[in-house]
Amino acid sequence: MTIHSKERIISYSDEAITKLAGAQVSFFFDVDKNDENEAKRWCFKNSAKCGHGEAEFPEAGCKYIPIRSKNKTIGVVAIDCTQKELDKEAEDCVIALLSQISIAIERTELEAEARKEEKFHERERTKATVFKSISHDIYPRVQNIITVTKNINENMNLLEESEIHEKLSLIEADADYVAQNVDNLLGITMK
Repeated sequence: MTIHSKERIISYSDEAITKLAGAQVSFFFDVDKNDENEAKRWCFKNSAKCGHGEAEFPEAGCKYIPIRSKNKTIGVVAIDCTQKELDKEAEDCVIALLSQISIAIERTELEAEARKEEKFHERERTKATVFKSISHDIYPRVQNIITVTKNINENMNLLEESEIHEKLSLIEADADYVAQNVDNLLGITMK
């Protein structure tokens, strides 16, 4: 199966199994102990078929077949057997298709996890870039602004007007540099 979303896999599979079984099909994932349907819970918990024609819940109107991925059950498919019996050949085909469905679902989950992991690493790289920019580019300029400003304040009476303008020009240049870097960093982090 080359379908790349769990919803599309289920939709495609629902259609394929409905045609194959000639009956209504329902998929159930994340079956929990509070589910009202005992047969569905039993199938999920025991990872075994039950329901119509089986040893467990034989009088049920549906046959419940587990959807397995590796060594765990990820869901249950219920096939309505009230209108038409599910013959052995069709059941074998359904079970084979369910194994392909579980592989496809597992693949989509792995792909989603890989995308999530890549986004995490991208955020970490962005943080590292921001930290590097702050520590190597911005912080020294801020320190320079502080130093020059203190120098002007402490020596205001001793400095000539041209020296004050020169120092203020240094402060302005560093402040512009810091402001531009902050804008750039905000642009990076907003992506």
